[in-house]
Amino acid sequence: MTRRCTIPTGSRKWSMEEMTAYLDWDEAVDKRVQVIVDDYGDGIRGHRGMDYIRKIVDTEMGLDSVENRGV
Repeated sequence: MTRRCTIPTGSRKWSMEEMTAYLDWDEAVDKRVQVIVDDYGDGIRGHRGMDYIRKIVDTEMGLDSVENRGV
């Protein structure tokens, strides 16, 4: 989330409702990721690194892998 909301006619400050919704959404995603990581247990942790974990989480959540999204 950037400092300002960019719209076709310029930019504006985020409303309090928009900021709260974003934070709620972000927290929900974090919880879903943690559940997936916990379900995999120790097999997901260790020497494999964050890219490995990110690919598993993306797959479990039905998202394209990080490489396919250009992130």
